[in-house]
Amino acid sequence: MNVETFYLHIGLPKTATTFLQNAVFKKLRHSAYVGRKEASRYFEETHEVAFRQAFMKHPGFWKREDSKGLNAFVMAFAGEARGFLVSEENLSVTARFFDGLEEEPTPAQIIRHMKAMRAAALDMGIGAFKLILSIRRQDTWLASRYAQSAPRFANAGQDHFEECVDAVLERREPLAPRALWIDYGYLVERFGNEFGHENILILPQERLRVDAEATLAQLGQFLGERRLGERVANAGRKRAGPSNSVGDRVWVLRQADGSVDETKTIRLPEKLEEKILRAYRESNRTAAIQSGLTLDEFGYF
Repeated sequence: MNVETFYLHIGLPKTATTFLQNAVFKKLRHSAYVGRKEASRYFEETHEVAFRQAFMKHPGFWKREDSKGLNAFVMAFAGEARGFLVSEENLSVTARFFDGLEEEPTPAQIIRHMKAMRAAALDMGIGAFKLILSIRRQDTWLASRYAQSAPRFANAGQDHFEECVDAVLERREPLAPRALWIDYGYLVERFGNEFGHENILILPQERLRVDAEATLAQLGQFLGERRLGERVANAGRKRAGPSNSVGDRVWVLRQADGSVDETKTIRLPEKLEEKILRAYRESNRTAAIQSGLTLDEFGYF
């Protein structure tokens, strides 16, 4: 096995993850790429759980030496690649973010599992373990996440959306643990302290949307892939952009059958936008300082 670096992309969802998975990661030449569906299919066959559900188990199983450990997972897909990249945005947040009805991994749980995975990788001779975290400004992320999750709510609409936002900002149970996933200062500090800031790449969705060339060049450098942006451009893929936004601060609600009805929308009024950004301003400033990103140019603070 030639794998030198293990990369894990954990989302967040609604941050151009579909674009990254379909248009970018599939173009890697030096890393084996395992997408969400492939990872879940493998784990359902070997563990009888989806990949993300494995992170609800005891972290020790990553070091198992039988056919169910990290070693077997990497060997099943790595081939002759020098890198190994797994992308599963639902490791951070799922469509159940607002309802709180299903237990989901917290950042602390993901860190414990990543430390166990890193130890197992080192035992395999994989010398580097790196994290990719894609983010998005909290106001538009909350609106987009809610619109996508709308079929789960009997009373989906503007009033319910604003109630959900208040619950997140006030860290009400059971949303308090999962609200940490959009506390970017907390995330960058915790992951950086555990794995080293040089081993973490923060990808703001806004930067990918307005300057894909520079963002993909940065991603390519992190992944050891020269001319990654050029390969993506040559494939003719559309640029990353909002998937359920239908106007200035307007999102269309997904229906139970997966369709959209553009008469059913939510809005992000200026007062609500400012309320959300005010709640996260200092956290975003901390994330920018620790990661070296210029998040202020996209209105994070």
